[in-house]
Amino acid sequence: MAQFLGIDLGTQSMKALLIDPVKETVSDPVSVHYGTDLSQYHSPEGFLPHPDPAIRRADPAMWLDALDLLLHKMHLAGMDLSGVAGIAGSAQQHGTVYCNAALPEKLRQLDQSRSLAEQLIPTFSRPVAPIWMDASTTEECARLTARFGSQIRQRTGSAPAERFSAAQIMKFAAEDPAAYQQTAHLHLISSFFASVLAGENMPIDSGD
Repeated sequence: MAQFLGIDLGTQSMKALLIDPVKETVSDPVSVHYGTDLSQYHSPEGFLPHPDPAIRRADPAMWLDALDLLLHKMHLAGMDLSGVAGIAGSAQQHGTVYCNAALPEKLRQLDQSRSLAEQLIPTFSRPVAPIWMDASTTEECARLTARFGSQIRQRTGSAPAERFSAAQIMKFAAEDPAAYQQTAHLHLISSFFASVLAGENMPIDSGD
């Protein structure tokens, strides 16, 4: 009997629901709160502490540990996931995850006896992921505006904004060119999350 799993990777927590369309039932939500369940990441609000309040970055390994723990909590709650026919995932907007060329092979070779973080941390070309709350790219946004003017709004529907990906990528490339050169796969949080769930490198959703 087909069931469907919904998972949301939010700013402060990860949540899941199990839906059975035949029985017309929706499970109680199961959640992992980063601050309380994964306190080792020191991210009670979903981001790493930083003396500059404009810098808001998270450790992507935290999201991997959250997924492992979330599925474990569902198992402990007696939820049988063997009948899941599809997964719908959502994630906080605008955050970017930077991975090296090893990512596709690592995804194909995931071992259920080891944690996701243990296996995928070596694929990060950048150990942190700027999230939607980051406002540290004012200079990069000004450079984009000066270079492209109204073309950006005409082509994308939006003026450059600090939390958006283009400015974040520019900042990383300028501040750490060696690490940027090692970046073979640049994901939004949503496409990275989808890649982990699918076991292969997934494209960015056109809606994102």
